[in-house]
Amino acid sequence: MGGAFGKKIFFIYVCRTDIHKKNMKKGLIRMLVVTVVSILAVLTSCNNEKVKLLDTHLTRDGSYIKHEYDNENRITNVVHFLYYYMDGQSEPIGSVTMMDTFIYSGNDLVKVVSKGLNNPGFGTSYEVTKNGNKISIHIKSEHKVMNETVSIDLNGDGYPIRSVAINNETTTIGVYDIQDGNLMKKSFEIIRDGHTSERSTSYKYDDRKSPLFHSKTPAWWWIFSEGRSVRNNDIEEYSSNGSKSEYKYEYDKDGYPVRKISRSSGKNICEYTYFMSGGRRN
Repeated sequence: MGGAFGKKIFFIYVCRTDIHKKNMKKGLIRMLVVTVVSILAVLTSCNNEKVKLLDTHLTRDGSYIKHEYDNENRITNVVHFLYYYMDGQSEPIGSVTMMDTFIYSGNDLVKVVSKGLNNPGFGTSYEVTKNGNKISIHIKSEHKVMNETVSIDLNGDGYPIRSVAINNETTTIGVYDIQDGNLMKKSFEIIRDGHTSERSTSYKYDDRKSPLFHSKTPAWWWIFSEGRSVRNNDIEEYSSNGSKSEYKYEYDKDGYPVRKISRSSGKNICEYTYFMSGGRRN
């Protein structure tokens, strides 16, 4: 943002000074100095802005989620290495590695394929069709456990406001309250065999960038698939079943969270590492 533009500013400055020597009003030169200082301030602000992308999301048991991006900062692959446990046991009995691959057409996310890297027969595909502010997703499991269709209504900013998921004999209707890009509440009505049940979760947030703040993957995907926002960081979570969780964060010098901590136990829930957009991983 320097170069020829900077030379132009300097040229204007010299010209104005020369005019001043010919007895132009002093107010012009004062106005010019203010303008130049303002422009330089904007240039400095642009040069100092850091765009960080989430590299690894590490949980306290050693499980991790690693992210890869394209040149537009859209996520292309997410690798999940997860331990799994028997009920009541603190030691893992095994692990699984999954990879989610994101496929785009133009600006639209059109498909997500989840594959088991250490179990090739396990996988799920999400076929996405977008028509204006409506999303249709066909979810199909390779081992035929799941064959589901989801329709999502988006608001004018591209965030989900309502979803309807149909899976065999179960219909789930979701309603999403979005404020300033954050998911404040999600409510679900589950209808099965003529019976209806309801559940909801509410959230509060800090005012810092979330780990996925600069990801250009559509925000509706994260809210739909993982029930989380990508603008700020959740600090309180309330469930309709009465449970409550509260979190605090440690941040790096640029204001990005590096550690998520449970307020009740004081234990680390997860840690985040980053790399600079367009640069090499740290």
